[in-house]
Amino acid sequence: MEGHTDSGGLTFVLQDGVGGLQLKQGEDWYNVKPLEGMLVVNMGDQLEKLSNGRYKSILHRVMVNSKSSRLSVGAFLGPSLDAEISPIPELVSQESPAKYRSRTYRDYMPTKLSYFDNMRQLQATAKVLSITKDSERVAIVSDRTILYPQGGGQPGDRGSISSLNGDTTFQVQDTRMKNGVVYHYGVFEPSDSTFEAGQEVSLRVESQRRELHSRLHTAGHLIDVCMKLVGRTLEPAKGNHSPEGAFVEYIGAIPSGEIESTRVALQKEIDRLIASGASVNASVLPYDEAAGLCGGSLPDYISKDSSPRIVRIGDHTGCPCGGTHVDDVSSLTGLKVTQIRVKKGVTKVSYTLK
Repeated sequence: MEGHTDSGGLTFVLQDGVGGLQLKQGEDWYNVKPLEGMLVVNMGDQLEKLSNGRYKSILHRVMVNSKSSRLSVGAFLGPSLDAEISPIPELVSQESPAKYRSRTYRDYMPTKLSYFDNMRQLQATAKVLSITKDSERVAIVSDRTILYPQGGGQPGDRGSISSLNGDTTFQVQDTRMKNGVVYHYGVFEPSDSTFEAGQEVSLRVESQRRELHSRLHTAGHLIDVCMKLVGRTLEPAKGNHSPEGAFVEYIGAIPSGEIESTRVALQKEIDRLIASGASVNASVLPYDEAAGLCGGSLPDYISKDSSPRIVRIGDHTGCPCGGTHVDDVSSLTGLKVTQIRVKKGVTKVSYTLK
């Protein structure tokens, strides 16, 4: 389990004798040695906010043990979902102003991204946490989701959220993420219907849109792999994996006299890999292992305390990615590099996909 803090107030943990729990202090991780009958008490995010930062939420993680199975029991103490969380007035002063604005506990709870576990799952159930309005748009927040929120150059999913009896449907027109919370924007059918907080609902992903964006996103990764294979080791910058103008950009320039020959060589490598096929795998890994699969290092924006999700094509060098992908590059038949353009030290590779 990657390094994280608990979203509640207090967490009580009873470990068996195997251990594996670690706490971070400064730059180092320390093992929490299990003692018989001992309860570990972690301070969570809400206690940090209530105390105006006097108490700190504990960054911790659990390491896997390849020799012995591990059992732990956790109890989580937190406020009700609609409770307003803000610093206790007695702990706020001119010398110590409020560090956190007032928000409901519901607003602090991150959404579990179920598509990390299975990118091919197009139907699932979830529990409604809240229904809000954002700039006159209605948004549903659930405890988990299989709908991908826009990001990383990939457009957000569309689909539906329905009551289990089918009486009420929320047509999801857009999906976005803010501070770890996924918002499903759309409209209710019938328009005067709604869901209740805590209600279990059925999620459905619009399959054709998801498949197209997954293919386009994987195509961008395949281009990156092939750029290295043709000797262009430029630094990846950003990408757009939508049907309208898909591209990947790199920091660094290809000499003007070599642009067309690079495009031809790149297309040849792409065709070769698609013809031979290569599996596409996505895994959440400890930082050091992730860095090893990505050529020995990761971008600076990825914390060394995190467990990044790495996407890898075959045995080629991987890269951090939170998007959805196809199972094998053999499904990318029709991928064409249409143009390579260099401007102000940036190389832009545009592509299309049938």
